[in-house]
Amino acid sequence: MRTRPRATYRVQLRREFDFDAARETVPYLAELGISHLYCSPLLQAATGSAHGYDVVDPTRVSEELGGDAGLQRLDAELRRHGMGLLVDIVPNHMCIASPLNASWWDVLRHGRASRFATWFDIDWEAPGLEGRVLLPVLGDDLARVLERGELEVAEGEAGDLELRYFEQRFPLAAATATAPGEATAQLLAQQHFLLEHWRSGLRRVNYRRFFDVSSLAGVRVEEPWVYEATHERIISLVRDGVADGVRVDHVDGLRDPEGYLQRLRSSLGDEAWIVVEKILASGEELPPEWPVDGTTGYEVAALLTHVALDGSGAQQLVEAYPSLSGDRTDFMEQELASRRLVLEQLLESELDRLARAATAAAGAAAKQALAALLAAMPVYRLYPRAGHELSQRDAALLRSAAATARRDAPEVTDIIDNIVELLQGGAGASADEVRLRFQQLSAATTAKGVEDTAFYRYVPLVSLDEVGGDPGRLGLSAGEWQEAVSHAPPLGLTATATHDTKRGEDARVRVSMLAEMPERWIESCQALSALGTRHRGERGPSPAAELLLYQTLVAAHPIGAARLTAYMQKAVREAKQETSWLDPDPAYEDDVKRFTRAVLEDAEMIAVIESVLGAMTPFWYHAALTQALLKLVLPGVADIYQGGELWDLRLVDPDNRGPVDYAMRRAALVSLESMDTAAVLEHMAEGLPKLHLISTALALRRRRADAFSADTRCAPLAATGAAADHVLGIMRGDGVAAVGVLRPLRLAGRWCDTAVDLPPGSWRNLLDGRDVAGGTTPLASLLDRFPVALLERRR
Repeated sequence: MRTRPRATYRVQLRREFDFDAARETVPYLAELGISHLYCSPLLQAATGSAHGYDVVDPTRVSEELGGDAGLQRLDAELRRHGMGLLVDIVPNHMCIASPLNASWWDVLRHGRASRFATWFDIDWEAPGLEGRVLLPVLGDDLARVLERGELEVAEGEAGDLELRYFEQRFPLAAATATAPGEATAQLLAQQHFLLEHWRSGLRRVNYRRFFDVSSLAGVRVEEPWVYEATHERIISLVRDGVADGVRVDHVDGLRDPEGYLQRLRSSLGDEAWIVVEKILASGEELPPEWPVDGTTGYEVAALLTHVALDGSGAQQLVEAYPSLSGDRTDFMEQELASRRLVLEQLLESELDRLARAATAAAGAAAKQALAALLAAMPVYRLYPRAGHELSQRDAALLRSAAATARRDAPEVTDIIDNIVELLQGGAGASADEVRLRFQQLSAATTAKGVEDTAFYRYVPLVSLDEVGGDPGRLGLSAGEWQEAVSHAPPLGLTATATHDTKRGEDARVRVSMLAEMPERWIESCQALSALGTRHRGERGPSPAAELLLYQTLVAAHPIGAARLTAYMQKAVREAKQETSWLDPDPAYEDDVKRFTRAVLEDAEMIAVIESVLGAMTPFWYHAALTQALLKLVLPGVADIYQGGELWDLRLVDPDNRGPVDYAMRRAALVSLESMDTAAVLEHMAEGLPKLHLISTALALRRRRADAFSADTRCAPLAATGAAADHVLGIMRGDGVAAVGVLRPLRLAGRWCDTAVDLPPGSWRNLLDGRDVAGGTTPLASLLDRFPVALLERRR
């Protein structure tokens, strides 16, 4: 490993921000204190890819990003500044919508005879397809498409004849076409693939997809030859020292995560840094047998949100939610309903495939029983190994799911019991097929049902509707906090925002603060609803969508109409109630867009939002600085999402994946050198105190590596006095202390006799430059110049 991980900075690579653009940021990131550039996937993706997760050729570095030469220039710049590289890899799937994917192209040309027939997770025995691959790509029934002449045979770039459907291209089996022209039904019948209307085809797709995305096909990396072919380039980047490690995308999509990770560790070596995108449920821990260094940090973001939450105020908002939204469904009910919905509408082909595998052992009603079990899973998935029984932990989780499934589907209780027995440790290849494929579908069901559906339906306090979050958990006790912190891996990422989070880290803080002013927020919602009457259309928005809009304004104000209307359209489609991606309702969506624009132009309504924000200012700044401070001092590697070193009020993608003004950030960092604390605080609205905190903390981590090592304890710093429950203090070893403020709006600066007990010695508060004596230290004096404290013991 080139350099010990201390802090990562995540960038989203794309054509507009390629290796050379990333290279230009390196001097700034080094000055900020970053040890590792952390980049999105860099292998060859589909043309024009905005994110890189649609890889078409895992053997090549992306030409659009600058190719090998561009990567070498980036590597050289990182080396000059003593920095390393963490690379995102995508083992679960590949993009199949491009002829640049030669392996998929070969499968379509040769069918089961292709040498890549087992590369992808294809069900060649799917009923009614006669050993062909079904492609749900047509905009109409095949007969009408043929009648209109929309399918044609044309000469490809290499001179071969190929099939074209508008911009889509497909290879033709050998000797089935002799000249360009309109395609015929007879020609199509000779191919190894079957074209079908996208709508009906979704229910018959016979390859595993990334969730419900038909252009991303599952790859069988559990096969050694497939693993070697898809990982050779990444392995060489690590072994050659270009990358210090990898971030494994969607590890829960793999058939055998543990087996894959063991192979990856063996390939990369013991010194390589490996983190996994694993979303942990409340109380869930990373499987200890995985040979990895930690996760990408969603659980840390959730932990920081919950520990800062005003639980009693949040409860008031939950109790008021039915009257504000007209929805009396609690989150557990919404979650179950949403999981069922995505299984029925989006993942039916995967469910059918699983049911066919289970029918022989479980019975004819296997599909219904499997759906009930999948909907009831309390975690993303379990981790069986072929031929082995479930661990005690996984067996307990399965029993919990089974109990819920029996209540939900009592008519198939016996079938549920049969499947549970099979999942617990059935013997033989057919049993393993059910056990392992069940887990892959369980992960997809949770992601689509919870993250991308229930989180947009249940909206009493949307800061809790976050990847890795739990809207049913209203707060966190001191004991729970310390237990979670004490088990944090030293090389796992501590993140507060990622490219997949639902809103920026500081936007989330603003929304959470509504729980510190519940009566006022409820009254504001009622006033907004009354004022909004003049803008509502015949169809919408629904009361729940309206409540989401108002919270989004709190989160992101000031925000322009283009960003907000785009967000609201995505949100109402994800909720899958009045409209959806599958069945968009233009009339409803137009009403939502018009209402959103009208609210932004309504001075009275915006005045209500600004009044709420005025009441929580400057306290939301203090809460956001506390969140940043804790992320920077907790065990793990501090992770900053691109642009997040200043206030982050962005929304879900694509809003959070736009360009970042690095010139402005460089200038801001330089300006800090000539500012005292008071001057920094004068620029609170621009985010300079956050930048000051981050650069100061990262400099400390670099200077005092001993205080942040794997062996250094992370212990609570005791607080006493009337407002002790508003203090969150941390000790890193004996030489570093951090003090943050919880629920600062409720506190309103009334520290009274509250104090922290610093260990004996002379301390320096690095954020305001003052010396502090050890012993009982009043908060009123410790935090009178800067909202949080970061202290280093001098002697």
